[in-house]
Amino acid sequence: CHADLDATVNVAEGPQPVDAGPDVTICLGDQVQLVASALGTFVWSASAGQDPSPPNISYPTVSPDATGTYTYTVVRTDVNGCVSFDDVTVTVIDDMTIDIPDVFTCPGVPVALNPPGDVTDGNYFWTPSTGLSCSQCPSPEAVVGTQTTYTVTLINGNCSATDQVTVNMNNVTPPDFTISTTGIMNSTGEFEVTFSATPTGMTSYSWNFGDTPPGTSTITEPSYTYTAAGTYTVTLTATSNSNCT
Repeated sequence: CHADLDATVNVAEGPQPVDAGPDVTICLGDQVQLVASALGTFVWSASAGQDPSPPNISYPTVSPDATGTYTYTVVRTDVNGCVSFDDVTVTVIDDMTIDIPDVFTCPGVPVALNPPGDVTDGNYFWTPSTGLSCSQCPSPEAVVGTQTTYTVTLINGNCSATDQVTVNMNNVTPPDFTISTTGIMNSTGEFEVTFSATPTGMTSYSWNFGDTPPGTSTITEPSYTYTAAGTYTVTLTATSNSNCT
């Protein structure tokens, strides 16, 4: 005799990964919410210190009572009983510091006031607000005409830090020029004028001699010939080696 036996085997998909979120840094006395990005049931635990509270939800909070580095592990079980886990590190510090370097620019030229790359979280407050593109952002642009010192305060929970940054001027002497005392009229009635730029030693010079179409030159002492009598406005733009114009 014989017997037939049928059985159905259900094979569930493997566990989907759970993400405990990015590592974070907080100040002593602060608390932070942990977030596990997945569906299922959760159990959180700590490598040291107090476990997250409550430990069986996807977004518990932790508030370590001492400085140091803490690792929190979340174990997630899905509807099929498959298990996945992930870790997140919380670093607790006494306080934070901020050190923004002084900057140099030209009068009226925007310059960014940038905090260090590893210090971005928190609320920034800049004083005075004069010349700033924003007074409550991490990296404002300053547009000033004279040396100016700003104070920045960074607040993140119970942590705060203060620094001063000075915007220094790459001053440049305003360009000027002289004109030859006598022009020379040639045989066709054209009038030749010689110009001389000051100060010398600039990186570049750009002349516009004011006629139509405008005659131009890029040398220090150009000579230019006007083809008709009239009044002309001559413009000289000079650029220094610190890129001030």
